[in-house]
Amino acid sequence: EVLSHILNDYPVNMWSACRSIYNRKLFTDNNLTFKQGITSEDLFLVPDLYLCAKAVMPYNTPFYYYRRSRPNTITTSLNAKLFHDMAYVINSYLVKIQSGEYNRKVRKALLGQLADLFVCYITLLNKSPKEERKDIIANMKKSKRILIHTRLPMYRIIAIFTMIFGFNAAARFYQIIKKQ
Repeated sequence: EVLSHILNDYPVNMWSACRSIYNRKLFTDNNLTFKQGITSEDLFLVPDLYLCAKAVMPYNTPFYYYRRSRPNTITTSLNAKLFHDMAYVINSYLVKIQSGEYNRKVRKALLGQLADLFVCYITLLNKSPKEERKDIIANMKKSKRILIHTRLPMYRIIAIFTMIFGFNAAARFYQIIKKQ
């Protein structure tokens, strides 16, 4: 119940482990760890943390500040690995969803979040290194079916644009409408 509420009511950045403070016991009692070798490894962990939590206490005061001005960090540099890892996370969750690991309500909410996350990465494609883009798109095409689950109106437009015109065109389209 907690996870479906969070997935439905929070934006895509709910996937960040930095959004919450966790009790260490939640990790140890449920054998939860960050997946090694994955960029933005919290994408792989956060939904499972909420699924295992017995209680969640919302707190609307910021308690974490992230500096975005440092060069060569996850948030300031885009490379093929970041996009490949995002596709890996989405495909891993799709496998969990298809195996029946989540109830219907959580499945629907999780699919919406995954789709919105996928669209966020589409909008970043033009910022990825040009020489890596073809490989990135080939890998993202494997997860393209997730786009039918987008929830936010702007993301739906980007999703439809992607399905009709392709990834590069959708990324360029987003840059154009963002400027207006």
